[in-house]
Amino acid sequence: MASAAPATIKISSATRASRVESVQSLRGLAALAVAFFHFTGGNGPTNVPAAAWTVGFYGQLGIEVFFVISGFILPYSLWRAGYRFSVQNVFRFVWKRLVRLDPPYFATIGLVLLLGYLSTHVAGYRGDPFQFNVKQIALHIGYLSALFGQPWLNPVFWTLAIEFQFYILIALIYPLLSSGNRTARVATTLLLASVGLLHPATRTISSYLPIFACGIAGFQYFTGISGKRETSFVLLAAIAILCARIGIAEAIISIATVILIVAIPSWTSPTLSFFGTISYSVYLLHLPIGVRVMNLVARLPYSPAVGLGSLAAAFAATIVAAYIFYRLVEKPSMRYAASIRFKE
Repeated sequence: MASAAPATIKISSATRASRVESVQSLRGLAALAVAFFHFTGGNGPTNVPAAAWTVGFYGQLGIEVFFVISGFILPYSLWRAGYRFSVQNVFRFVWKRLVRLDPPYFATIGLVLLLGYLSTHVAGYRGDPFQFNVKQIALHIGYLSALFGQPWLNPVFWTLAIEFQFYILIALIYPLLSSGNRTARVATTLLLASVGLLHPATRTISSYLPIFACGIAGFQYFTGISGKRETSFVLLAAIAILCARIGIAEAIISIATVILIVAIPSWTSPTLSFFGTISYSVYLLHLPIGVRVMNLVARLPYSPAVGLGSLAAAFAATIVAAYIFYRLVEKPSMRYAASIRFKE
């Protein structure tokens, strides 16, 4: 089964080696949006101005941006690396992703446990008693917590579980997604997008596959594997499923993300690019660090100034912590992951 672009499509070495700059800036924007969503109270307003909560509510759509990016960038990285399907390469790819993501993930688990313990010993603490069990922690290995009905130590970990399931899936079906056989390629992509309708579930990837499929369609078009008509057909189908299964706002942000990546790949913002570089660390730390800062500020008498000040303090603490975390934990794991190569 072929795993490269059709022979009739000529891809230059420059294109194969090029980076898609827009992805980095979108990562930064998505991480900040999700942090803003949680800092402003998530699904319910907290000690911030009402206008901030109204805007912040839509920050949760950053999750869709992350999923579309993964749908695009993971097969794109395999395409650039000349990935060929084999059992050995499947394991290498999954190992490469785990080496990249797990050290920061496990370090965050340790930080959450430490901060949870210390928080209960701060004067004036009014939260629940600090408690955990070995099973709850152990199920974080392999991202299994939700499947066994155990709470995540950090609520954002649920998306890492979805991403991990996608890593395994993409390593197995990439040859079909990049096949020169149009029927096999389209059928596979549409089947992915349709799984959410056939098997809706919030604890597995199935519900979110239409979002990943949008990114995959963008990858196929960007690399020349598919043309405009095929890509438009697949995207329209995925968007229709998204509207029916998840929501119109999620569908709009998904298609907008694909268009921005594919149509303006060179778009970048120095500021957003910086946040894109540390986006994984921002994503992991904004709840254990930023929300704790907001909780401290919440002890002051409320005023709009205090509410906005708590937001600024939460972002500042998160960004500083994320940058240090990136340099000490995330960057070394990235270097090691980059050293892992696929077998020809």
